[in-house]
Amino acid sequence: MASIPTGEEIIAAARGHLGAPYVYGAAGPSSFDCSGLVQYVLDDELHVKGVPRTSESQWAWSDLKTVTRGDLQPGDLIFSDWPGDGASPGHVAFYSGGGKLIEAPRTGVPVHEIPLDAAYESHVKGYRRLAGVGSTGDTSGGTSSTTGALLGGLAGIGQEFANASKFVGLLLMPATWLRVAAFLVGGGAVGAGLWMLLQEAGSD
Repeated sequence: MASIPTGEEIIAAARGHLGAPYVYGAAGPSSFDCSGLVQYVLDDELHVKGVPRTSESQWAWSDLKTVTRGDLQPGDLIFSDWPGDGASPGHVAFYSGGGKLIEAPRTGVPVHEIPLDAAYESHVKGYRRLAGVGSTGDTSGGTSSTTGALLGGLAGIGQEFANASKFVGLLLMPATWLRVAAFLVGGGAVGAGLWMLLQEAGSD
């Protein structure tokens, strides 16, 4: 690669084409299909050389590395399969940060920025990042599994400690012991009453 753009530079360039018409087989400068938009932004505008033309060849491109959903950052590529696609993956889009993506979607729908929601994710095949693009500090893609597990574990421990402290505090309160004593006395009185009734019944 001649140069390595930042994630912010990739998305700034992609946003410059919002509203451009979708045309199958087009790779800019005024109309695009999905992989044509990716190639034009990376190659023609940001001078990343060797960007393949189709989504399936971009998926296999050696200059991209695999990332997880939780590690997504602006500038990453989202590959997906949709009904009617002739190859796999049949579609590619830019992750733009904040839980959104930029894509050239299909005939009749121009380049747009939309949420990466559950419905869209159900079609996702995987995520790729241009090698050498560092972290941009965007964490909206999701929390990594390791970090999430650690935070969840700490939260659970904290909650258990809080519950234990509350229980100990209740045990140390005089009112708690008064309630326990009242319960025992009341229970004893009820038991004595039942015993007396049984004795009287047995004497008939």
